[in-house]
Amino acid sequence: MLLGFVLVPISYALLVTHTASGSDFATFALAVVISGAGFACLFSPIANVLVRSLPTEVRAEGIAIFKIVLLLGGSVAATALAVIY
Repeated sequence: MLLGFVLVPISYALLVTHTASGSDFATFALAVVISGAGFACLFSPIANVLVRSLPTEVRAEGIAIFKIVLLLGGSVAATALAVIY
């Protein structure tokens, strides 16, 4: 989690320093990749705790639902970032 707390502010600093009215997506690509890695480092331990807290008889379904939500969230987030930036 410490790595996530370091990478996310670095990505935001890169976004702040490279933001201009004429910037295209290539300008933000490195910052977006670093941000994604940072958020993955933050949310993986949280997801681990959530899955382990489920009762044994529904854990498999919980993992499947979590993976679907994770994939859909990543797809929506990547699309939203591409549109915003």
